Amino acid sequence: MVEVAESSLNTELLAQCDQRFRNATLDHFNWGPGDLNATTYSQRYFVCGEQRQPSANGLPGPIFLYLGNEADVTLYLNNTGLMWENAAAFNALLVFAEHRYYGKSVPYGGQVRRHMRYLSAEQAM
Repeated sequence: MVEVAESSLNTELLAQCDQRFRNATLDHFNWGPGDLNATTYSQRYFVCGEQRQPSANGLPGPIFLYLGNEADVTLYLNNTGLMWENAAAFNALLVFAEHRYYGKSVPYGGQVRRHMRYLSAEQAM
């Protein structure tokens, strides 16, 4: 898998983010255990701007969610200006979720090419 060069990342933006992982469902259409008994995989996402302040009414602002494209999610975290530009005005929390099979969200690791059937628009939705 191709990874983004660390030197190309905007460290100021990354400093505002917390990299996290969640156990994501691999197969949304079969109820039995998946291949190699792996029914979940580790999906990476970034939460940015947790230091935001409550709005005047005391409630938190909205969450702007960016659903990753077919590449490492850090590319979009660093190049999605509209979300960053509007976050302050809306007091929004930014969340960048990585697409399955890209970046660090790769089910089955080195065995990924034998398990590509879970890389579909239906599964990703």
